[in-house]
Amino acid sequence: MSRDGQAACTSETGVFRWEQALRVVPAAGGSPARLLPTWSRQVTGPTAYIGGGLCRTECSGSRETGAELGMQAPDSTGTKRLGINRSAAVGVALALFLLWWALRDVAFADVAARVRDVRLLSFFGSVALAVLAQLVLRPLRWQHMLRPNGRSLPYMALFHATAAGAMANCLLPARAGEFVRAYAARELTESRFSTAFGSIAVERVMDGLTLVAFLALVLAAGDFGDGGKVGGLTLTGIAAIGAAVFGLALLGSLLVVWKPGAVRWLSAKVVEPLLPGRLATRLSQILEGVIEGFDSLGNVNRTLTVIFWSMVLWGVNALSIWLGLIAFDISVPWTAAIIVQSLLGFAVAIPSSPGFFGPFEAAGKAALALYGVDASRALAFSAPYHLFAFVAPVTLVGLWSLSRTGLRISKLSRSKAEATPPSPPVSVAGAAGSPPQPPGHGWRSRFGPPGGDVPKRRT
Repeated sequence: MSRDGQAACTSETGVFRWEQALRVVPAAGGSPARLLPTWSRQVTGPTAYIGGGLCRTECSGSRETGAELGMQAPDSTGTKRLGINRSAAVGVALALFLLWWALRDVAFADVAARVRDVRLLSFFGSVALAVLAQLVLRPLRWQHMLRPNGRSLPYMALFHATAAGAMANCLLPARAGEFVRAYAARELTESRFSTAFGSIAVERVMDGLTLVAFLALVLAAGDFGDGGKVGGLTLTGIAAIGAAVFGLALLGSLLVVWKPGAVRWLSAKVVEPLLPGRLATRLSQILEGVIEGFDSLGNVNRTLTVIFWSMVLWGVNALSIWLGLIAFDISVPWTAAIIVQSLLGFAVAIPSSPGFFGPFEAAGKAALALYGVDASRALAFSAPYHLFAFVAPVTLVGLWSLSRTGLRISKLSRSKAEATPPSPPVSVAGAAGSPPQPPGHGWRSRFGPPGGDVPKRRT
């Protein structure tokens, strides 16, 4: 047992060199005591202890390590952060180049004139459908994908996690919102970080395959503009590349679902021996969460449900683009909306700048050029649509979600910067580092049953 009224929990393997102590600080006036997290001495061997009468978790019998329990040692070298900054810099540089390419032939006076003449009713309808697709339907589909231990999670918790992640994609580079979304799901539900992140990976594969399927429908119709080439590649070639990339990702996901034992054996015998002990242990824990996150692919009914909602989501989004084109008086066939959507989806899938400024405008210009639309008219559509149908509403809704849930932007952004995917935190009368809460108190009572329990699977 720890001294000085502390409650602490460390790795059972002794690989992680730091322990986090939760110091009990009494409060006056009958208020709950506060738990202040502090970093203490190095751990030299397997230890696990409970103190202060508040810790309600057993570490010695768990496969989770200190990092998986939300206890991350300080990174004094800054190596990880430097690596992340380099990858973000590459993405931002690519985005700046694409933004330059999208703007180089633009007559800004013509763009301003077309924006002034926008049909507001059609444009507002386009914005409403985009918000419906990305913020309402996406968490609805996610409910069928993320079911830890077979349990359905509250819709509003997943809605707020989706909104927080989308907002982070608008404010942070390199698609940091995917990490933020998984972190928010961990905080607002009973899901592990790695499980939530695995389900997001499956979701992105489904998105890619759905976009490829829509693009294939346009190719089958034979109406794909003048020449059908983008950057020297035909639309058929782009669809084939997309099908190959996302198809291989789907096959890999199915392998994880169908043969989890083989994947664990491959990791333990081939990959982990090449890594230091700490990284090997982390890989093993993350792999377990990812396997659970891919679980939706192992159930035929859930897979068909996810496919259905994917088609609905992207169908609504294509209708949003179609109304946006009408709003800016761009006369093109209805198939143009699907081509624009597909190229936009493929472009923003690449980690780049905050808000995907650059790739979004470049993809819109390239897609509409297939139909003879000049750069100025294309920008008059893509820039306002990007700003008002995605960036502005997503950011506002994300900020509202943060205020409703008590999540902080600093913690969300740090979850990406540290790149350490923890699972649910130590249950010490609440969350680690937070004041202990009575059952049913706080945000959990708004998103699920009292005490943080999630409802059982619906039958």
